[in-house]
Amino acid sequence: MEKVGRKKFIFVKYEDINMVKRTRIISDPADFVPLLRIFLFTEYRRIFEELSNGWKTEEELRRELGEDVKDGLHILMRCGLLESRWRAPEPGKKPVMEYHTSYSNVVTNFQCSLKEFADLVDVAYMDDKQFEYLEKPVMDLIAAGRNSINAMSKTLDLSVISLKAIVKRSHRMCIRGHKIEIVKGN
Repeated sequence: MEKVGRKKFIFVKYEDINMVKRTRIISDPADFVPLLRIFLFTEYRRIFEELSNGWKTEEELRRELGEDVKDGLHILMRCGLLESRWRAPEPGKKPVMEYHTSYSNVVTNFQCSLKEFADLVDVAYMDDKQFEYLEKPVMDLIAAGRNSINAMSKTLDLSVISLKAIVKRSHRMCIRGHKIEIVKGN
């Protein structure tokens, strides 16, 4: 099922501004892409807002939001926006994982050309079918054993920032040092 972007604006309330916990510092422009993706979809934003209010389990979120939250939790966790811990169970029951947001503020500290910034926004907001068209050549190069970011950037005729943006959006790839790898299980 393809996700549909939010249709209405959801503005921050005045009292929510004073809820300062920790600040996420983004120094790599490509790290901005997953953050944009999270707030593009209403369901991910609702999960993030619920977890800003306190620790909740997947089941509690499902009951409150009335939808499957597993995908949203995975994306938020992969972006480093969630903390998790085991909730002490009642006697005779199993412990359950619970989640909470890690950050309430963001500071961006990066420099890139406006063309690269436009590419970041394009990658973040393009639909899934268009994105697959960008993702496939990167996956093919990894399968062929060419996983160096610089070598792939030259081969695909993309800037390093644009290539990293594609990888950061993908659920099937990740960056490890100066190499791009397939995420285990894909």
